[in-house]
Amino acid sequence: MNEPLYDSGDALFGLDFGFVPQLETFICFRCGVCCHLRVFLGDGEAERISAHTGLPLEAFLERYDDPMFRELGGLIMRQTDGHCFFLKSKNDKESFCGIYEVRPRVCSDFVCSLHRSECQKGLKLWNISATPSGRLEGDGKDLEVFEAFLKSLV
Repeated sequence: MNEPLYDSGDALFGLDFGFVPQLETFICFRCGVCCHLRVFLGDGEAERISAHTGLPLEAFLERYDDPMFRELGGLIMRQTDGHCFFLKSKNDKESFCGIYEVRPRVCSDFVCSLHRSECQKGLKLWNISATPSGRLEGDGKDLEVFEAFLKSLV
């Protein structure tokens, strides 16, 4: 489908879906694809997350720190099945962070964009793609279902 999801005058979350500029951010649609990236823990983050989980720091590190990277001098979250240990799935298209309130800074600083490869992979879960100009493309029904889902997030 070559038509934009919305006419140029329509906007959702302050964005014109007909065209999204290269640097424009996009609402996170909770695909969880970015949660497949390695997560480095900064100063105090392991302590904060361990307190949130109720585990003593030593037990937290034993369970969640990836030992492959210990010699590098930093803490990197262990992955399970290729994604963050704390990623939880609601269904085949939507996931959520099990420690969202205390998630690492690298996660909270992640900016969603239709131009990020992670977000583009997430769109594929909906059978949708984004053109280089930021136009969402796909079957009309898939686009309608995705639009309804985005509206439910507000």
